Amino acid sequence: MASSASLPAFDPIDPAGIDAFLSDDEKDVRASVRQLLADRVEPHVAGWFEAAHVEDIRGLVKEFRATMAAGGLQESDLTATASAMWSVLQLFAKAQATLSDQATGAEALENMYTISNETLGGLIPPITFTKGQPAQPRDCFYSVNFVDGKLTAPLGGLKFDCYPSKN
Repeated sequence: MASSASLPAFDPIDPAGIDAFLSDDEKDVRASVRQLLADRVEPHVAGWFEAAHVEDIRGLVKEFRATMAAGGLQESDLTATASAMWSVLQLFAKAQATLSDQATGAEALENMYTISNETLGGLIPPITFTKGQPAQPRDCFYSVNFVDGKLTAPLGGLKFDCYPSKN
């Protein structure tokens, strides 16, 4: 009979187990971005959501890009995939904010079910995770126009639109 390999202990700080693949420079970039978010974003997210407006979004984007550049990332590294991954990691971090000191995978999964109608302050369309059910399709999008060389938001601010429900 083949023996089964045991899984490593769940690490709430590194739930996906990626630290082993990161260089020291990449870990420094991560720490810098975390600090930027803690200082400049987290204290204001609720207010921005309620107002459907981010005060200095261009300034925040410039700071984010400068932080990434300080870590050696080029402008070409900041792709749609990188933005999507950033959103996923922010969502996971929000769900796992209350993990116990002796966290388990089951606790981490259970915490995902605390996510309800979450937009991460307008970063993503609303998403909800319900225990025992697959995630609902997110048929929402942000409308943007390109007018006179500038992106504009025809719906105004950080607003999204969704396709009608199929139900």
